[in-house]
Amino acid sequence: MKKTYKTDIYCTFSDIRAHWSSRYIESLYREGIITGTGNGKFSPNERLKRCDFVVMLWRAMGKPEPQSLEGFSDVQSNAYYAAAVNWACEQGVTKGTGNGKFSPTGTLTREQAFTLIYRAYFYDREAADDSVLERFSDADSVSKFAVKAASSLVDMGIISGSGGKLDPKSMISRAQIAKLLCESIYYDYNSSIAVG
Repeated sequence: MKKTYKTDIYCTFSDIRAHWSSRYIESLYREGIITGTGNGKFSPNERLKRCDFVVMLWRAMGKPEPQSLEGFSDVQSNAYYAAAVNWACEQGVTKGTGNGKFSPTGTLTREQAFTLIYRAYFYDREAADDSVLERFSDADSVSKFAVKAASSLVDMGIISGSGGKLDPKSMISRAQIAKLLCESIYYDYNSSIAVG
């Protein structure tokens, strides 16, 4: 089904004027969910740190206060992302990277993004059958923890891959995460999305 977007496109950031992701970035910026990288730029093609994506999710949820700021050993209580990461831990959105760590400054991969989005927005939805991933030539490279999320997001039309691949281990750019987050926030079950 056709997805429609309703938003007034104006360029807050100088480096997205002709970029395919501008509508997503502008919508999330207006909602206070994302910010730029300084000097009037968004840096759409740059990588995204794990902690920064969780901050975006946390803002989108209304900045809920966590019960504690001591969820992971490598997240200091005074870090700008501490409340977001610990909220995500308490809600089951993230389980960290093992050994009690979150690896906040690590590069966010595509399959990690799929998983965080799925747990934040669609965890109660009946998961899609894993067979939907068979359309991608690299389906076998999706980590076990991400299969349910990837399958469901593909089935919902939120992710479609590129060139017949999902590239689950690749980094996800700031522009790509804006699209993924925007489509998840405004997703409705009639597959019609209205942004803004």
